[in-house]
Amino acid sequence: MKIIKKLMLNDGEIFDQPPEPLTAEEDIRRLGRGSDRIDIIDTEKQEILGFGGAFTQASGENYMKLSPEEKRRCLDLLFGDDGLRYRFCRVCIGSPDFSSEPYCYIEDGDTDLHSFDIGRDRRDVIPFIRDALEYTGGGIFLFASPWTPPAHLKSSGSLTGGRLLREYYPLWADYFVRFIEEYEKEGIRISAVTVQNEPGKHRWESCEWSDGELCDFTKLLAKKLDALPRKVDIYGWDFNRGGMMEHMKRLYAAAGDSVAGAGFHWYNGAHTGELDAHRLAFPGKLLVETEFCHGISARMYRKYRVELIDVLSHWTSAVTEWNLLLDEAGGPYHSRDIGCNSPVYRKGTECIPRGIYREMYMFSHFIDAGSKVLCSSSAFPSVKVLCVRRPDGKLLVYAYNDSVRDEKVTYCLGEARWTAESPAGCLTLYILDN
Repeated sequence: MKIIKKLMLNDGEIFDQPPEPLTAEEDIRRLGRGSDRIDIIDTEKQEILGFGGAFTQASGENYMKLSPEEKRRCLDLLFGDDGLRYRFCRVCIGSPDFSSEPYCYIEDGDTDLHSFDIGRDRRDVIPFIRDALEYTGGGIFLFASPWTPPAHLKSSGSLTGGRLLREYYPLWADYFVRFIEEYEKEGIRISAVTVQNEPGKHRWESCEWSDGELCDFTKLLAKKLDALPRKVDIYGWDFNRGGMMEHMKRLYAAAGDSVAGAGFHWYNGAHTGELDAHRLAFPGKLLVETEFCHGISARMYRKYRVELIDVLSHWTSAVTEWNLLLDEAGGPYHSRDIGCNSPVYRKGTECIPRGIYREMYMFSHFIDAGSKVLCSSSAFPSVKVLCVRRPDGKLLVYAYNDSVRDEKVTYCLGEARWTAESPAGCLTLYILDN
């Protein structure tokens, strides 16, 4: 066993560092101490399915404004072997708040889908997805999420707020199916759906649901999806993980095998206990982080790395951030006060990485699909740890010192040891050939 690479990420910059030498534990006096050690425990947890972002209309619009050379650079940065290597991505069913304007796929008053048309997506969303699929050889898993049913199907008569009228539950389920079928005609395979992005009333496109209503509709949607010639999974919840378990217990009780797992966001705090509780109660169900981002003005260096270590350490199998590509102001968007960060942004016809690009790179570039998270233990309350075994057998050891004080750490893997400084505010990645 040897350390073949050591990378350190600090203040948005990645540094390649010479690794420390490995030694063997011979001093029996150290065996019971452990006050300065991080243990890498060879016990496997969940399998990683992948990382990605969302093909929003805003992302598609910015992509179409890039020069041909910069489109290629965008694909290299987001999906390339030397880039983020994104392979688990989200598609919006209709408009989200990150679009130039609100839209849906049927005309006002249509109650049989005779006017269903995804022509709006063909302008920019579909070309971006197609280019990404061609670039990766079709290797991207896509799941889709709606923000709202059409206005005339809702109690509010608006794309904002209101409830889906119960008489239109079958029509709305058919709308999902039609979306999947029409995208399939475009050569785009949707492999999973969430039932509702962030259930509740928001300033942008949204829909309010009670737990009972979501359970009833999910059961109906599952029957419609079962009639398709191939399997399309359902992820429940698709909202902040604080409070997730209350809904998922009811949903699994109502829909059972029809729901593959839970999707969650990060906007109401860490709540990693929700992830642990879900795994303990429903060990056969997936956990997927379906969205996270932050406002354009925020420096997100530390928050992104904490988030990724936390969710991957707590049974999450896939991580999908929000918009893949936005402009300098974090848009376009509507019905909100501020834009968001994206891993790359458009400036004129150029594509440029943001600081959070390197945060994601440290994880998505190195952790292959099929990797297994390993158990780990840290003596330091401030040093967060993540250990992963890749399919090629190499081990990844992440340590992030989330404090203002440097720590001297002894890493322990079986009989192998190495001791190194863990600088305050710095993320360290060791790659070991096992």
